[in-house]
Amino acid sequence: MTSILPIDKVDLVLPMCKEFFAKAKEPGKFNEEFFKKYWSAIYQRRAGAILVTAGCTGMLGFIFGVEMCTGDHFFSECFMYGNGALKLISLMEEIGKESGVSIFYMNNIEFLRAGTIEKIYNRKGYFLKYNRFVKVV
Repeated sequence: MTSILPIDKVDLVLPMCKEFFAKAKEPGKFNEEFFKKYWSAIYQRRAGAILVTAGCTGMLGFIFGVEMCTGDHFFSECFMYGNGALKLISLMEEIGKESGVSIFYMNNIEFLRAGTIEKIYNRKGYFLKYNRFVKVV
C-alpha cells in the first residue's frame, strides 16, 4: 500500500535518499540531519509530505505552494526514487485534489531513468514545460 510516511519514520527513507542523491549527481554532500530537520519543519507547517510504497521500496517527496501570478495552489515534487512511480504520483494527485491543488510539477532528471519517467508522466497527463539550469558557486 502506498501511504504518507509519518515524520517519525523518516529514517526509513534515508538509504534511498542517499542513493538518489548520488545517482542524480546532486552537488554537495547529502546531509541526513538537515534532511530530517527540513522535512520535520515541512510536516509541522503541513506544507508537504513524503509518500512511500509498501515496504519502503519507493518514495516521493513534495511541497505545497501558491503560484505567484495566479494564486493557484500547486504541489512540486522534490524527489522521487525507487519502485511504484505510478502509485506514488496517483496518491500525490489524490491528496492534491482533496487540498484544492490545481497544478502539479514533476521533475525529470535527464540521465536518471529519463525515458521511463517521461512515459509515466505522459501517461498521467503531464507535459514538458520547463528546462532548469543549475550553477553551483
